[in-house]
Amino acid sequence: MSIKKVNVKRNVLRLILGILIIIIGIIPIVGGAAILIFNKSADADGYHWSNTYEIRTSTYAFSFEIPSLSTVSLYSRLGSNLFGAANAVQAKWVIEPVEISRDIFTGLTTTSDGINYISRMETEEAVWSMAGPFKPEINVTSLELSVEGLEGPAQPPWAETFWFNACFGKGQASIYYTPVWNTHADDKYLIILNTDGTNNVKADVKLGFNFPVFRWLPYRLIPLGVLICLGGIILIRKGRP
Repeated sequence: MSIKKVNVKRNVLRLILGILIIIIGIIPIVGGAAILIFNKSADADGYHWSNTYEIRTSTYAFSFEIPSLSTVSLYSRLGSNLFGAANAVQAKWVIEPVEISRDIFTGLTTTSDGINYISRMETEEAVWSMAGPFKPEINVTSLELSVEGLEGPAQPPWAETFWFNACFGKGQASIYYTPVWNTHADDKYLIILNTDGTNNVKADVKLGFNFPVFRWLPYRLIPLGVLICLGGIILIRKGRP
C-alpha cells in the first residue's frame, strides 16, 4: 500500500473521530444552555412553583402523603448520588390561610406518625402524585375521607412532639425539606389543621422545587463542551492535506 493511500485513510479516520468528538462536545453545551433557560423561570430564590391547590374541607385536618422524588425522577436518583440529595433538589411548601383571622397549623412528619395521628380524627386525605422532577404540580387524583363522626385532635397540634418541621400562625407559612430519600419507610405526611384543632380547614397550598446544583452546573458544562469541540476541530485540521 502506498504512503499516499495510508495518509488518506489516516485523514479519513481523523475526520470521523474529530466529528464524533465535536458531537460529544455539543452535548454538554446544549445541556448547559437548557439549564440556563430553565433557570430563568425560577423566582428570585431559585424556586419553580406548582399550581395553587385550594383546601376546603369541613373535617378537622387535611393531609398529603409525600413520596420521594427518587420514585419518579431519574435525575433525582442520579443527582442525589453525584451531588448529595440537598444539592440536587430542595422542596418548599407554602401554606396560606383563606381567612386572615384564622390560625393555620402545618406539620411535616413520618408516614407512620402521620397515619397514626389522623386516624383518630375526621380527616380528608389527598391521593397525590408528582407530575415530574423539574416542574412541580399538585396532582390530586382522588380524596379519601376518614370515618365520619370522629372528633378532632385530643390536644392542639402544636403540642404534639412527633413533628420534625412545623409552623403555625395567621400569615403565610413555609415548610422546607429535602424531597429525595431511598425507601418508602421514609415517606412523609404533610398535615394541615386549624391551630386550635377545630374543623373547617381552609388554606391555599403550593409546592416549589429548587435545584442548587443548577446554579453552577451550566458554567462547568458549557466550557467543557467548548474545549471538547475545539479538540475535535484541531484533530480534523491536522488531517487536512
